[in-house]
Amino acid sequence: MEVKMNGNCAKGLLLLVLFAMTYSSLGSKCERWLELPPYMPEVPEAQEEYCDLFQKLELSRTQLNDAIKEWAKKYNVSEDCNEDLAEKARNEDTFYEILQNKTRYNDTANKVVKEIVDLVGNKNTSMRIIYFKIYQILYALPKEEMAEDIRLWSEIYKGAEDEWSSQFKAENLGSDMDDEMAGKKEDTDQQEEMLVVESIAEMKLL
Repeated sequence: MEVKMNGNCAKGLLLLVLFAMTYSSLGSKCERWLELPPYMPEVPEAQEEYCDLFQKLELSRTQLNDAIKEWAKKYNVSEDCNEDLAEKARNEDTFYEILQNKTRYNDTANKVVKEIVDLVGNKNTSMRIIYFKIYQILYALPKEEMAEDIRLWSEIYKGAEDEWSSQFKAENLGSDMDDEMAGKKEDTDQQEEMLVVESIAEMKLL
């Protein structure tokens, strides 16, 4: 089924897909992202193996983290890797809590949006299953309703993202981490834009 959408709706859908797949898009185009973990060994095989992990859509996020820990053990970077994964997990949990609250207290958030929020917070279901469930939910809708739900999702997601950023800055006030995180976010946004455009073309959504 091919549906024509404007750029904002298409980007909203792809943000949904990218979020649901978590790091799978990063993995499939790993070499195009500006930053790999600081603990990445300067060994081509290590980077290749690391990137390959994110392409395994049969893994849940929990299983992916376990696989990353095994990779880190192999290359003797477990301590730094485990600290990084723990920090990312805390940030992810905080963000998801904010996202849930934004959805819960948004009067216009409907059943579809709430189902999607539940799916993206599921750490124990494979990325492939989450991806297809979201895809099926959206494409079962009439075109106009799908576009509206994508718009609403994007609005809620952006609100959660802004609140998380503000909370992070407040917690790290006076820290050099603010500027560093802001710079990284800008880089990530640019990278995400590139992946969105490419993914739209690959999925034939336009």
